[in-house]
Amino acid sequence: MKTTPLQVVLVEDDPCDAALSLRELKTLRLANDFVHLSDGEAALDFFFSHVVRCPCLLFLDLALPKVDGFTVLARLKSDKRTRTIPVVILTGTSDDALLAASYDLGAASYLVKPLTREKLLALAGQLGLVWQLTALASCSHSLSRPAFNPITCSYNEYNPIKPQHRHSAHRG
Repeated sequence: MKTTPLQVVLVEDDPCDAALSLRELKTLRLANDFVHLSDGEAALDFFFSHVVRCPCLLFLDLALPKVDGFTVLARLKSDKRTRTIPVVILTGTSDDALLAASYDLGAASYLVKPLTREKLLALAGQLGLVWQLTALASCSHSLSRPAFNPITCSYNEYNPIKPQHRHSAHRG
């Protein structure tokens, strides 16, 4: 079975938080491809002006320069090309209103900085379920969408077994 490596995109304006988060992500070997963007405008440009390799996982800060994280999240979730990308909000506050607004806009999860190994391990289990549900929902839109394999933490090419329709001629 062909496995597609996961691309992790981190949108974080603070260089120290970005370095710590990337270090933790890399230690878990969640992906081979890491992209760091430092503001919301760069994130929108990345997702809408470049060919984004799927599968993709986005860690998104809310307090970003140029374009805030809520605007980025809303734009991604309102576009059919990007709405199935799991977005993990990574922010410095555990404010209930921000948490609710993030989930209302379609975030898959919400983590309070700093990003730690323990938080990532818990997130991996949670996202495995989110990805499976997303893959099931998107199967009706595109049969070529990769399906997430929570065992290998990667996507596999979707290869459905087509039902065999038996047409019997009715002779009367």
